[in-house]
Amino acid sequence: MRRYGGRLVLLAALAVFGVARAFAEETAGGESAASPAAETPPPSPPPRPYHLTGTVSAGYRLVDVDGSKDKYREDYNLEEGGRLFLFSLDGEAREPDKAPVDRFHLEVDTPGDEPVSRFVLDAEDRALWDLRVDFIRSKYFYEVPSLFGAPVQGDLRLDDLHDFDLTRTNGVAELRLHPKGLPTLILGYRLYEVEGDGTSTVLVPGGGNFVVLAPQRQVTNVGSLGTEFTALGTGFFVEQQYRRVSRTYGLHGPQDPDGLDPAQGFTLTSWQSVEDDHIDIPITRVRLRRPVGDRVDLTAGYVYAHASLDESRTRFRDGTSTIPSDNGPNTQVDAGNASLSTQLANLGASVRLTPIATLHLDYRYDDRSQDGDLDALLDPGRLQASTHFHVALNRVTSDVEVRPTKSLALRAGVQYAHRDAAFSTADQSIGTDLVGAVAEGRWQPVRWLDLFFRYDNVQIDDPWTIPGNSQSVPALPSREIAYTFQNRGKAGFRLRPRDWLQLAYDFTADSFENADFNGRVQRFADTVSASLTPVAGLTAFVGFTRRDLDTSNSILIAPRYQPTASVQAGSEDVITSTLNYDFKLLGYPWSTGWNLSWFNSDTRLTPSFEPGLPQRGRYDLSRVDAGAFLAFHHPFLEPGIEVRRISYSQEPLSLNDYDATIVVFRLTRHFDF
Repeated sequence: MRRYGGRLVLLAALAVFGVARAFAEETAGGESAASPAAETPPPSPPPRPYHLTGTVSAGYRLVDVDGSKDKYREDYNLEEGGRLFLFSLDGEAREPDKAPVDRFHLEVDTPGDEPVSRFVLDAEDRALWDLRVDFIRSKYFYEVPSLFGAPVQGDLRLDDLHDFDLTRTNGVAELRLHPKGLPTLILGYRLYEVEGDGTSTVLVPGGGNFVVLAPQRQVTNVGSLGTEFTALGTGFFVEQQYRRVSRTYGLHGPQDPDGLDPAQGFTLTSWQSVEDDHIDIPITRVRLRRPVGDRVDLTAGYVYAHASLDESRTRFRDGTSTIPSDNGPNTQVDAGNASLSTQLANLGASVRLTPIATLHLDYRYDDRSQDGDLDALLDPGRLQASTHFHVALNRVTSDVEVRPTKSLALRAGVQYAHRDAAFSTADQSIGTDLVGAVAEGRWQPVRWLDLFFRYDNVQIDDPWTIPGNSQSVPALPSREIAYTFQNRGKAGFRLRPRDWLQLAYDFTADSFENADFNGRVQRFADTVSASLTPVAGLTAFVGFTRRDLDTSNSILIAPRYQPTASVQAGSEDVITSTLNYDFKLLGYPWSTGWNLSWFNSDTRLTPSFEPGLPQRGRYDLSRVDAGAFLAFHHPFLEPGIEVRRISYSQEPLSLNDYDATIVVFRLTRHFDF
């Protein structure tokens, strides 16, 4: 009886209320009909203007690092503590004609002190405009604890003297206005910013090296105004962009007044250096596209940019030192300026020769010239210099595309380029010709097999050279600085024997040569992968890549400048695997899976440039990054756990090794209202 007592009381109350209301209406007669309060129902609340959906994901991360914490921070820098992993909000207007925004999407990904954070906003009024904002902030930390496997003669410290702790911010905002009957107007803004601290070194003449603090800030602001429209059967795009680059670098210290080698007996108590420069770059872009009938498609483009650089540096030492060549507190001011002009022009045409053959013809012209002046106070005096260079490049590419059947496509052609380069500092002017060929094809003989290949070849005649010096002892010959014969090829297949299984294989080979300095580069890569979806909700991928490198060049090492063979050879093996499985347990949906990445590199270098080390150096690297997750998709709240293990080892630099274990407890809430 208790089980139904509450329901009976509620039904009785409703019945009494209904009888009383009917009796009141009968006794009131016409007054009840005339009374809005008695007959008109209360107004319902207005509907929400937007249908909102979104996600909030937050949790706690545990991090345990055994080994080099600095190397871990350089590679990952995932920290322990509470985290907001994701917040997203989507809105769709219920009545677009009355709402100022038809649709919007907001996403905030890992804000705070995470190594990478992202902010995205999309919004649009489909009839008038659309807006996209995308900003990414990333952090870079570098403080390598070891550069050598063992101490070498003349090195008192084994770590790199240059450290960095930088924050990068890259972002873009673009607003496109497309009013009916008018050309589309495009307003854009881009930001590139790097800011942070670090350490560097200064060489005081006669007094050795000192480690100093090195803060820096680089900011690039880019604003653009463009439009695109169609007139007289031609599509136009015109954009005017203005770019402003501001950079500030400082050297302050030193950290240790005795310098890197206290045995020298020199001290330096204060050193200050501040360098400021800015670059102004207006850029104009024009693109055109014009179809001519059904057989011809013409394209054209032009870019002009002019960069102006103003640079100044103030260096002063306001402390004391015991350096013999130091003349006491001083201030030095350096100044420089430069201008760089760039022009790019291209013309293209596609002509359908027959129903199965199309001719592609492209021409591009690149022109770049720069002038610069420098006025600097150096030891022992003032340096005044002017530089100039001019590089012009003409390139022509022509190929024919043939499709004899729907399953077969072939493309082959030639490319030719001529470059004229003149540099005042090298007192050289050289004309270089580049001739090559390109071919590619794709064939699908049956529905479940897709074959492809590509080949590129370039022959370089009269490349740029480094001038020789016949007056030196021994005499130095001039040397070319480019690989004059280059070949690149790629081939592979995609195989789908079953709807739930796909196999792929790629082979890549590169070969570069130049007999002038006995240069040779050979690179090979084999990649095989498999994708599986054997049952509903289960997706798996596994891939393996093998890379082999063999590089050999003849180099000259000061002060004897005897030809020496420089060799870099080795191999890399990479295995990647992912699995995602959605299943049901106890009537609720679950998800689980893993991510695996294994990298191993074996590299040999000859010669060793550090005295006291063997001539052949071995640098091996191994990294395993594996993780697994489990999530319970409850309708109200989704708990989940992720476990990740990272193992990094380096030979012979074992001081950089580390093992990291990362555990994340996550709660995710989806909402819809």
